[in-house]
Amino acid sequence: DSFGGSIVAGIKIGRLIRQARLTTAVRADAARCDSACTLIFAGGVRRHYIGGAGVFEGNSARGGLGYHPAHQRDKAWTHAQYSTKGTDMMVAFYREMGQPRAAELLARAGYSTIFRPSGQTALSLRIATSLGEPSD
Repeated sequence: DSFGGSIVAGIKIGRLIRQARLTTAVRADAARCDSACTLIFAGGVRRHYIGGAGVFEGNSARGGLGYHPAHQRDKAWTHAQYSTKGTDMMVAFYREMGQPRAAELLARAGYSTIFRPSGQTALSLRIATSLGEPSD
C-alpha cells in the first residue's frame, strides 16, 4: 500500500526488479499503488493487477494502480507545481519497461487527482500482464 514517493527512487527500484526478473503484484481491492509506486510495479517481468477487473476506472481515491503527472513541492509541502522534467522521466521509464501507453494515464489525471485504470485498460495498455494471482 503506497501513496508514492520519489520518482528517481521508484525508477531505480523498478530497474532492480527488472534486472532480477521478478514479478510484481498489486491487490487492487486492498491496496493503492500510486505515483512512484507505479514505476516499481512497471519493473516486473510479470505484473499482476489482482482484482483489477473490479476497479472503477477514473479519478478515484480507492485502491489499485494510480497515475498522475509529476509534481514538484516546496520543502514545507505547502505549494506544488507541475514538473515537466519529472513527468518526462516517468514517461521514458514506462517506455523503457515496454509500457509506453502508460503515459496516456498520466494525462488523464487532473492536477490534484489520481487516475485509476480498470483491469481491462491495464491489460490493453500492457501495464498489467494478468488480473489474477501469481501462480509461482
